[in-house]
Amino acid sequence: SLKNSLDRLAATPDLDAFLGYVLTEIAQQFDGKTASLHLFNPDSQTLHLHQWVAQGRIYSRQEFHQFGPLAEPIVVTGSTAWAVLQQHKFPLVISLDNAHQYMFPGTEDWQLDWAEREELQSGINILLSSGETPLGMLCMFSASRSTFTSEELEIAQALSHQATLAIQLTQLAAEAQQSAVLGERNRLARDIHDTLAQSLGGIILHLQAADSIYTTDLQDKQTHVTQARQLASQALTEARRSVQALRPQLLEQTTLDQAFDSLLQQLTRNSSLHITYELHGSPYRLPPEVEAHLLRISREAITNSLRHAQATELVVDFTYEPRQVQLRIQDNGQGFDRDRPTFGYGLITMQERAQQIAAHLHLSSQFGQGTIVQVTLPIATATAGTLDD
Repeated sequence: SLKNSLDRLAATPDLDAFLGYVLTEIAQQFDGKTASLHLFNPDSQTLHLHQWVAQGRIYSRQEFHQFGPLAEPIVVTGSTAWAVLQQHKFPLVISLDNAHQYMFPGTEDWQLDWAEREELQSGINILLSSGETPLGMLCMFSASRSTFTSEELEIAQALSHQATLAIQLTQLAAEAQQSAVLGERNRLARDIHDTLAQSLGGIILHLQAADSIYTTDLQDKQTHVTQARQLASQALTEARRSVQALRPQLLEQTTLDQAFDSLLQQLTRNSSLHITYELHGSPYRLPPEVEAHLLRISREAITNSLRHAQATELVVDFTYEPRQVQLRIQDNGQGFDRDRPTFGYGLITMQERAQQIAAHLHLSSQFGQGTIVQVTLPIATATAGTLDD
């Protein structure tokens, strides 16, 4: 039985189905008529019916109502059975002689009537726990057995450990799912910031330039309006693509170094900012997710220089080395005091994106001395590929 249980655990992806199998296996092993699994809620100190098996049949939750008070939350406070299980951590044998003593408060009348109808002779209650933390209780009742050997109780305990493992795996899966949901929410927040917030910032800059009292050239005004329109169109496209978790549009048809060049031209066209872009080393391909994060980190840094730094010069260095890739963005703007930071969501997204790809992000800035954003990405041999791949 124990080997069959372990084999089923390895082969069954549905952990609830596996728990049903364990209950069935225990019932069959000990000539049990019914078996049930109750999960423990530490906040309310209650047990909740999770599964019920009778004569090889697994009952659905819609059928639990027929089990009376056992289908409702069972308060364990003041329960002798629960106290004994917690103290000894060994299967508790229920007989006709001690049944009333070990029944949970509020369930006695229903259980006595049910035991009489089903002609039950004995039962086993087994605590499911992880260390000192109770997870639940497994129960089995037999109509043909009145006693169990110590060896049989050891087997029941071993089988219950498989149920404990399945419960822990289920909880871990739920936690992982929640973590994935939070991760996806943060990804969407970053992408919305990278697309809408940054593009809207660029649109505002161009419209302000077009509306400036110093701009009297109609062609110049029209150029700024056209750039704002293009940014708006790009923002809409990027927002749609972000929701679909696709790569940035600039990376669809070009390499990363070419995408950097295009990004600089798009963000700084018709601005007074003097741009220097230098590429060092021989470019090679990086995983799509890595390239997307690097491009969006650079977009954020450049946008910050345009909107907040009041810089006149911006230098972007992108370096390919055999064991690392380094992106360095430096402006000569007003900078800020790192001892009294007022970091916005932009810096948080840059840090999160760097962490996502196991890169190191270093920010250096002082009042009146500009800002440097540097991203260093270690490269594993198997990670990079040639541009011909």
